[in-house]
Amino acid sequence: MKNEKILDNFLIELSEYNQKNKLSSRPEYLLKQNKEISDQDKYLILQKFVKDGYANESTKEEYWITFLGKMFIDNGGYVKQKQKETITKNFQLMQTWAIAIGTALAGLWALYLFLKEIFRFCVLCGC
Repeated sequence: MKNEKILDNFLIELSEYNQKNKLSSRPEYLLKQNKEISDQDKYLILQKFVKDGYANESTKEEYWITFLGKMFIDNGGYVKQKQKETITKNFQLMQTWAIAIGTALAGLWALYLFLKEIFRFCVLCGC
């Protein structure tokens, strides 16, 4: 969750800077603000935002958040997205186990019925 939280904080920072400064920001400002992330990683993060559709980039290397990015932040951002993915993955795992257990029980029941018929045949025939 740490990486997702960093992404969320960086996207929020971009959004706040955009609101204060004519909607676009140069990476140099964002690079100075967040000291825990290397400058190279900050450029990679900005490119990820552009790729994900949460930010746009001009030819002057200015970045601004998109409406989709604002909605993404309002809906919990990368942290919430990761939580949803984890819940979905766990639910699918539970479904798989439920199907496996159900199949095993059905197989055991069929084996029981089969052995019961064999036993009844042996008793009737005197085997």
